[in-house]
Amino acid sequence: MLVGLLRTAAMLASPPLHPDVSQVAQVRDDRQPMPTTAHTQPADAPDPRRRRLGRILGLLLTALAVAAAVWFGVTAGVREDRIVSRVAELQGMAPDRPPAAGRAPIAGLRLQSLAALGWAPAGTRVDEVAGRAASTVFFSRAGRDIALTVVSGQPVPPERGAVRITRGGVEMFRQDRGGRLVLSWRRAGRTTVLSAAGVPQPELMDLVVGLTPGRR
Repeated sequence: MLVGLLRTAAMLASPPLHPDVSQVAQVRDDRQPMPTTAHTQPADAPDPRRRRLGRILGLLLTALAVAAAVWFGVTAGVREDRIVSRVAELQGMAPDRPPAAGRAPIAGLRLQSLAALGWAPAGTRVDEVAGRAASTVFFSRAGRDIALTVVSGQPVPPERGAVRITRGGVEMFRQDRGGRLVLSWRRAGRTTVLSAAGVPQPELMDLVVGLTPGRR
């Protein structure tokens, strides 16, 4: 009888479980754990495929840049120490423009007129040599032709094999290209080239001195 009284007292002393608490406990127990695998990545992790695509695009851009540089080097095609020879080749070609009216400067460089020496302007042409403008004026007299070219930019070094000569205080370099006698010198900080076929060297040198005032 004593044991029965103790059991009854214990039941009365225990508070009833709130229905909400029991439902929460049941819900928590019913949850299934999220499966985890070795391939699961955080949401902000970079996509490996995008990384590979970025590397491929970078390699393609680098290859294109190298190809463009090679193409430019090939098409430019002339080293600075070969510019005078290339200009001499162009001087052997025919003019493609009429002569300028009056005493027009050549590539912004005002030179002494050759008309007073009997050389009449016969035409002009403008070419590009190694990224530089090569402006040429052609003159003629008694069936003979000469060509005068001013090369834009800084003066270029003399070519290997060119012979250094001086006349009237003007330093010039002589070479032969394609049957033409070629004289190059600096005029007001520009490389200037005078060439001709069938004109004696002393006469051509006198023209160089005449085109360079103040150096006589």
